[in-house]
Amino acid sequence: MSSLMQLKIKLKRKKPSFLRQDAHKLHLPQNWRRPRGMHNKMRLGKKGHRVRVDSGYRSPKEARYLHKSNLMPILADNMKSLEKIDNSIHAVIISGKLGLKKKIQMIEKCNSMNIKILNIKDAAKFLEDVKKSRESSKAEKKHVSEKRKKAREDLLKKAEEKESSEKTKTQEEKKGEEKQLEKKILEKETYAKHHHEILHEKISDKSAKTDTVRTKIPTGGDRSV
Repeated sequence: MSSLMQLKIKLKRKKPSFLRQDAHKLHLPQNWRRPRGMHNKMRLGKKGHRVRVDSGYRSPKEARYLHKSNLMPILADNMKSLEKIDNSIHAVIISGKLGLKKKIQMIEKCNSMNIKILNIKDAAKFLEDVKKSRESSKAEKKHVSEKRKKAREDLLKKAEEKESSEKTKTQEEKKGEEKQLEKKILEKETYAKHHHEILHEKISDKSAKTDTVRTKIPTGGDRSV
């Protein structure tokens, strides 16, 4: 670590927390507000009052914005931005807006170019974890797809069985209907035949009766006898 960086850390330790006047009061938020007022002791910089924000509290110009690793952090959100980076001076902060695929590509390129990544502790471990998670997700997807395939096959089998059972039912129903029709036709025929015989018998009885009456009545002469 350079002497400038050590000085920056030392000054940062001494740096006070800048709070607004009367920040200890419960109804006021704990943040900075510039003091106003003609007789304001904080604005006048009186002893025993809170310190104001001042440029004198800044870190040295050469060490300003430097990371603890004594490298200047640069936000990288595409592959072209990595080409301009010098690994002896700069370090990379990979943008959080990037997707996993692009992030992996950028990490691999940083490793090949020997560039330090500040927002990932261990790049190799990160890549390994991603690989494992991808493999597990692939295996899970495969298992789900197989399960769905099996369920579809079972449904198709059930549908086929249902169709075949319906077909057999329809055939049996047709046979039953045909039998019923034949039965009805036979019943109608037998009923007609029987009815005809009964009518014939009735007619023959009537004719016989008339004949007997006729025989009793004399043909000629006096009918009073």
